[in-house]
Amino acid sequence: MGLWSTIDEVGGGLHLRMVRFLNRSYDLFSAVKLDHIFLDWSCFLIIGIY
Repeated sequence: MGLWSTIDEVGGGLHLRMVRFLNRSYDLFSAVKLDHIFLDWSCFLIIGIY
């Protein structure tokens, strides 16, 4: 049981950090033009895949 609670705590911490990061990113995105960023990123990702 001890191991699982530790994994749970670590997972929860990571999740919280991710949510915080996403919120910060969202604020950033809403500050600039969303569609341009998405176009740039999709192009970058497509090029990165191929």
